[in-house]
Amino acid sequence: MLDQSISFLGQFLDQELKTYFQVDSECAVVGPLMDLDGSTTRDIENKIVISIIHLEQGPSLRNRPSTFSTVQEKQPVLLDYYVLITANYISQQYLEGLKMLSETMAIFNETVIFNHETHPALPNSLERIYIEPIQIPLNNLNDIWDRMGVNYLPSCIYKIRIAATS
Repeated sequence: MLDQSISFLGQFLDQELKTYFQVDSECAVVGPLMDLDGSTTRDIENKIVISIIHLEQGPSLRNRPSTFSTVQEKQPVLLDYYVLITANYISQQYLEGLKMLSETMAIFNETVIFNHETHPALPNSLERIYIEPIQIPLNNLNDIWDRMGVNYLPSCIYKIRIAATS
């Protein structure tokens, strides 16, 4: 479910950016900024990069007894994760990267809930996806970049909550 939700969001964002900027080339990708060996990930230059930086188990509703009936209803599995959305643009394309990042923020400000009614392409195993911008103090943001071993790039962080069928 994690892979399906982030893939869906990456494809959604890529298509929205392509439409807005009227381009054919890939604008947004899902993946790390660095490979395990410390080298820069290939094919992410001059793109918006979506990377998972933290996972949390959502609150469990599964083991709560039903007070309304004797039939136990199947509850969705909830999972929260945080993504770093980065404008990974070379210095000569810095302003282009800021433009892409600004539009990305506008897209996720406008579309905060995805479900099957609003987005029929949402995978069947996912009931809904919620997106929420997260404000992080500057020192915590520096810690994130230090731990990733990458120099700071313009970016924003979102909390993603998914509800999936088990």
